[in-house]
Amino acid sequence: MRILVISDVPWSDDNSVGNTYSNIFKNMKDVEFANLYCQSGTPTSELVKEYYQITEKDIIKNLFKKKSRRNNKTVEGNLSITFNKKEQKLYDILRSLRFQSFLLIREFIWKIGKWQTRELNNFIKNFNPDIIFTFCLESVYYINIVEYCKEISGAKLVQFFTDDVYSFKSQNPSYLIHKSCIRKTIRRSITKTDLTYGATRKLCEEYSRFLHTNIFPLYKICDTHKNTKTTFNNPLKITYTGNLFYGRWRVLALLAQAIKEINENGLKIVLNIYTTGLFSNRIQNALNVKGASMLLGGISYSEVKKVLSESDMVAHVESFENREIRKTHLSFSTKIVDCIQSGNCLLAIGPEKVESINLLNEHNIAQVILKNSKEEIKKKLTKILEQKKILTKTAERMREYGVNNHSEESLKCNLYNRLKAISKGAN
Repeated sequence: MRILVISDVPWSDDNSVGNTYSNIFKNMKDVEFANLYCQSGTPTSELVKEYYQITEKDIIKNLFKKKSRRNNKTVEGNLSITFNKKEQKLYDILRSLRFQSFLLIREFIWKIGKWQTRELNNFIKNFNPDIIFTFCLESVYYINIVEYCKEISGAKLVQFFTDDVYSFKSQNPSYLIHKSCIRKTIRRSITKTDLTYGATRKLCEEYSRFLHTNIFPLYKICDTHKNTKTTFNNPLKITYTGNLFYGRWRVLALLAQAIKEINENGLKIVLNIYTTGLFSNRIQNALNVKGASMLLGGISYSEVKKVLSESDMVAHVESFENREIRKTHLSFSTKIVDCIQSGNCLLAIGPEKVESINLLNEHNIAQVILKNSKEEIKKKLTKILEQKKILTKTAERMREYGVNNHSEESLKCNLYNRLKAISKGAN
């Protein structure tokens, strides 16, 4: 099979999108992959044989040129594009703004930009994919690119919902306009989709009703061969390696304050936070708590696996704020799978309304705190300090869950067979 993977960022193991694709497709035999992506950078996954890049940078540059130029990248060679000062300033401004109105401007730029080029057509036709595989994103232009590639290639389309991109989450007028366009585009794209996956069972159930189609669960695969830990660091080491979006930093700040109070009479627990991005002084001050926690920079996926393995607990947090719950309630954190692979206990803090927290609590495979309370966090951590065997027993339950639900053999075989069936015309 020849599979064209379309993504917003390049397929690289050090970003969450690329890491998930590699996890899904690694060790799958008799398959060749190409990557079409819409942001700057270059794919680094060993699975990618060919790639093509279309970015906002290209499109903005074309607005300054009478004759459009395209950036076609393959493994055989790269064509670089440079901006003059005027072009670079406009590009940087548009990339830095995050208000909803500017998301609409972004959509407009892609709408008027002529990205449907002969070079793109040649790339797709030369690769000649049997299947196009993509995450379904909250973006009209991105879905338009996916549909265009399906149209000119004749390939079967597989879409994967990893997050809730369909529900309304705000009453902001510009948001409602944009979201209505996105929902309409998603409904249209589903009619052209041959196979649809979702990251959680709850998401599959809800989206099957919304979109009137069968949606199958597709879970991230994990290595369950690592033994659970029976000896621990002093002080106990808690590690967080996710992002700080959706109000998660506030929960981590609460955790840091709870640890600070526990450590008043001596260092018993430390929290290390590895994450990428530029953060306000407010966030840095909240997460860099002397004698409790440190906000550290982003690290590669290989380093993530190492620091998690060296930890005693892996933290997973979700915000208790209603506006943030609406954004995350159907999502499943890939960091949960990373925790299973580390052999450590998972410490989860968040509301039961969020599917990832609910799953952990329902299956009793983590130390879960369901209240937005510093006292509840202190109570849980104090009990763990007094009975460290809790860490081993919880990790063992998590490992057993991983064996039953995330083993490579069963998940990859099921995915391969479905992809092979639709590539041959079966549904």
